Amino acid sequence: MRDSIRSLISENEEYVIAARRRVHAYAETGGNEYKTSGFVAQELAGLGLAVEKVSNTGLIGVLDTGKPGKTLALRADIDALPVREHPQNLKHERVCVSDDPGTCHACGHDAHTAMLLGAARVLTTMKSALPGKLLFCFEEGEEVGLGVKGMVDALRGFQADMVWAVHVLSTLESGKLNISPGPRMAGGRRIVMRVNGRGGHGSRPDLSINPVYAAAAITTNLSGVLQNQVDPDKPVTVGITSIQGGASENVFPEYADIKGTIRFFDQDEGARIAQIVKNTARSTAEMLGCTIEFDPVTDWYGRSVTNDREVTERAAQALAILGCKDMLAECPPWYASESFALYLAEFPGALAFLGVKNDELGSGAPHHNEKFDIDESVLTLGITAHVAFAAADTL
Repeated sequence: MRDSIRSLISENEEYVIAARRRVHAYAETGGNEYKTSGFVAQELAGLGLAVEKVSNTGLIGVLDTGKPGKTLALRADIDALPVREHPQNLKHERVCVSDDPGTCHACGHDAHTAMLLGAARVLTTMKSALPGKLLFCFEEGEEVGLGVKGMVDALRGFQADMVWAVHVLSTLESGKLNISPGPRMAGGRRIVMRVNGRGGHGSRPDLSINPVYAAAAITTNLSGVLQNQVDPDKPVTVGITSIQGGASENVFPEYADIKGTIRFFDQDEGARIAQIVKNTARSTAEMLGCTIEFDPVTDWYGRSVTNDREVTERAAQALAILGCKDMLAECPPWYASESFALYLAEFPGALAFLGVKNDELGSGAPHHNEKFDIDESVLTLGITAHVAFAAADTL
């Protein structure tokens, strides 16, 4: 069976590259993935799979073998980012570019979508040899948390036994897979706060209460406070990414907005640091005569992506049977956050990292960067990872 599976995967190499380039050109942000969703639905229906709509643009393709067995969910995300794409990667002209100059797949979701479509083609061909059900899940709006609840609810209805995903990783060498148990991606909390002051004429700061100064002081104070309070055995990062207040050189604004994120692997430590951020913001604002409003999203937090040991072992053993043992590699956890953590809170499962760093090709720029790109030669390895997980009971 190993040779026939590898042959099927090889036969789909041109397909998965073409699919990745097509989805890359579409590049639609969360909730707007209409062309992408339409393409995915067409491809799944063409395989004879039942297609269920989830939320707005999310989809599940159902492969029911008609035989008893586990219900396994394989997931990809389909949204792009509002990032202007550079025409080059780190070294060369891109092989494909987004149709929308202000939107691009700067995180690799185009590759995720294409690899899962390729896996669906291979596994559908293998249907007679497979037990149970396979659910091919295409989640909308992963970057903004738009589609995860609907997808998890749908999988609960299907009574899924295990969940699985593959995420490309720009810091891991091309041709390498990481499937490790335990925490793999950080949990996250959003920082969204408004500093309220009192507007006025730029010539009389004494008659106004300047929220811009307060916002700057909050940011500065957070750096010192956190340096002395983060537990070194439970790493947490706090990134202030935006301060916006006013639009004129001669007008004190009424308010200034601060945005950022907190990333963590330990849930309790993440909650503790979030409270420190709030306390620091409140006390600093009060000292400068301002008040603080916290957006409700500040109280929502995402879990860390924590892989189940049995599922990782299942996938690793299946990959070894398929001749990929030498491709398995270690890599440290990634501080980015992923909605797949919420799948793992409900079902045993794992997320694998697929390396796309190739210095010769110019892939390896950070995720969410305008020069982010992938090495398309690894797409068949991504298909192999999906197939290994799905077919592990029959290999």
